[in-house]
Amino acid sequence: MSMRNFWLFVCVGLMFVSCFKGKEADLIIHNAQIFSFNLHGDVFEAMAIKDGKILELGSEREILNKYRGKSINAEKKEIYPGFYDAHAHIFGLAEKKLSCDLTGSRSLQEVINRLERFDAQYNPKVLVGKGWDQSLWVNSELPTNELLNQTFPDKSVLLFRVDGHAMLANQFALNKANVTANTTILGGEVQVDENGITGILLDNAMDFLSSLIPAKSKNSLKKALIECQEDLLQFGITHIHEAGITLDQLEVLQELESEGKLKITIYAMLFPEKKELEFAKSKGILRTPHLHVRSFKIVADGALGSRGACLTSPYHDMAHSHGFLLKSMNEIEAIANVAKEIGYQLNVHCIGDSTNRSVLKLMAKVMHDVPDHRWRIEHAQIVHPDDIQLFKDARVIPSVQPTHAVSDMRFVQKRLGTEREKWAYAYKSLLNTNGIIALGTDFPVEDINPFHTIEAAVNRKNPIGDPQGGYLKKEGLTLDECLKGMTLWAAIASFEENEQGSLEPYKDATFVILHNPLRDVENYTMNYAKQVYLRGQRVYQFD
Repeated sequence: MSMRNFWLFVCVGLMFVSCFKGKEADLIIHNAQIFSFNLHGDVFEAMAIKDGKILELGSEREILNKYRGKSINAEKKEIYPGFYDAHAHIFGLAEKKLSCDLTGSRSLQEVINRLERFDAQYNPKVLVGKGWDQSLWVNSELPTNELLNQTFPDKSVLLFRVDGHAMLANQFALNKANVTANTTILGGEVQVDENGITGILLDNAMDFLSSLIPAKSKNSLKKALIECQEDLLQFGITHIHEAGITLDQLEVLQELESEGKLKITIYAMLFPEKKELEFAKSKGILRTPHLHVRSFKIVADGALGSRGACLTSPYHDMAHSHGFLLKSMNEIEAIANVAKEIGYQLNVHCIGDSTNRSVLKLMAKVMHDVPDHRWRIEHAQIVHPDDIQLFKDARVIPSVQPTHAVSDMRFVQKRLGTEREKWAYAYKSLLNTNGIIALGTDFPVEDINPFHTIEAAVNRKNPIGDPQGGYLKKEGLTLDECLKGMTLWAAIASFEENEQGSLEPYKDATFVILHNPLRDVENYTMNYAKQVYLRGQRVYQFD
């Protein structure tokens, strides 16, 4: 070989090497197990990221040879798209932080003890507690306010049940709000017994007393919201579907975003009241880096635990009651027509079988000529077997919360009886019929922990392994189905699948690196995020 040819060979070789590993990336993740949730369900070893987007995924050798940039060795850890919580209440969680936490209390006396400590420390004008659940108590019936009246005779006390659909109020508060045994309201109930008013108010009846609660300062609310955000990130939750907010609450989120403090992405459903309807009609779809607004949330009935869910047949343990609707079907149809007109999604809270049936038929009627509307039923807890097909016929997405099944199992048979209990929390049937299901927690009704969701969805058990064999186990999901419900399907349910929900080229580099693997979920294992990235930027790291 001549000297000239030799140097030509060297130059060509150097050019080849330079081209072979010449593409720049901001970040390279390698030595990983990357569960992409792409069309083929591929698992990759590495990925390259630039400008917040995924450039490419592939084998370790392929990506490291092709790209140069900052490199992170994932040490064989599992990586998933950032988790969605497809039904959540971050404002409820923030307000719970600012109230007396009654979660897990085992008796009314323990509730009183917690209230006394909170009152002594903070001395609020109105004593507000959240999270009690009488199904955990020896006497599992809804309590009365006798003990509350004795302990707090001269201060308003308002205690919200864990589901947010029932309140226990003391007599001082009832007197201040002029609520008596004769007070009636559509879509709610002031409960009475042989001794008169009990202090329990259901659903719309709570509005009489909620106005007594002083508004939280904006600064305290923002601080609590930021704390909630950090709580979510530690579990790899990067997106939430906020299931019902007011325009005032949206403005708080907008301020947090403008201040650079909002990290997670919030798909916010507006309550369709007058101001919110006017906003939606005038502004249409709102999309910013961290906020997405294009839907209404309607609460159509109450909760099963407080017997407010609307059933086709009476409650097994209260033969005179079917529950009730919180809005008439005419009201719901009017809002549905507005949503259709302005291109908004409609998401309706439906617990009871009567509510599910009525709303599904209404959605089918209104949206019969819109093939891809993605309207949703939130909860879908009790659906008559004959009505499962209505989801497919109406092209409606079921949005469910698996931990409800293993929390509610304490009282479902009491409320429904043995036969109707078989219809409840039918997630596998809904998925098999419809091909898609979105999963959330409904926090703060349930814990924010998405790994509790996995245990409840797959094994149909709570975190301590109850019940043995699983609750209504035939309706359990596979792990892959569950994870899709927390990623890709949740993204589809919020019109975000082109940017989020899976790890693919040109999509946002939003992902979680987990501490422990998810492949074996036969026995629940605590898990959490090792690192969380949003659009290629690390926003959380476990130290």
